[in-house]
Amino acid sequence: MEEQLEVQEKLRADHQRTYEENVNQLMERMKRDSRNAIAEHDRVLQARLREQNDLLQQGFDDRAHQMQREIDALKGAKAEEEQKTPSFMSTALDTVGTAATLFLPGIIPKVGGMAVKWLPKWF
Repeated sequence: MEEQLEVQEKLRADHQRTYEENVNQLMERMKRDSRNAIAEHDRVLQARLREQNDLLQQGFDDRAHQMQREIDALKGAKAEEEQKTPSFMSTALDTVGTAATLFLPGIIPKVGGMAVKWLPKWF
């Protein structure tokens, strides 16, 4: 009985460690993708600003105004990407909720863990 309990505890610890590693890898990938997307928006935005400036200097006002609309759309896309980055608190709540759901015995702690996990998505 004690051996079985030890095996279960080791298995639970292994599951928790694996879960934490997977969450950390996923968060790092999300952060890296977000940084890459923001950098790409910045690069395209700078190129469009230079092109617009060149058009204005050459006297192509209509094309320059169209370019300004495209630049504004790029700025909006960049702002949206920056807002997608999850905060530390939402990541922490999600991790705590998932851990509680997976590792605490009984239905009440599992329901509480699920509520904590979904809390950041409601706000």
